Amino acid sequence: MLIKSLVPTLEPTSEDYFCEWGNIMDLGALYFTEEIGTVTIHYEVNLNAGVLLPKGFVDRKLAVEHTDKARRVSIVRLFPNVQFATDALNGENVKRISRMKIAKYRGLWHYPSYILGAIFT
Repeated sequence: MLIKSLVPTLEPTSEDYFCEWGNIMDLGALYFTEEIGTVTIHYEVNLNAGVLLPKGFVDRKLAVEHTDKARRVSIVRLFPNVQFATDALNGENVKRISRMKIAKYRGLWHYPSYILGAIFT
């Protein structure tokens, strides 16, 4: 896989594969998850007088603490050209690209869509 050759010394946590279906290309991606610390959440439950108290309450209060790992996910995605990468930065075509859009960037856009459809199907 071409994208894996870009980061040969790293093992991705997961991946989406490049594939084509119809007039759409899924670009694929590598995901790298790393632990960067811990997150601790503290909260306190206070119940009103007259309420039946569940187990664990002291003076009508229950203090709870939960700790979990903090993680960061980095995504590596290969784009066909700078224009597609620029589009992705603007929130367009982040994962999928139509063949019509590829034709536009290749300079084939002046052909009618029915001809492009015949070329790319």
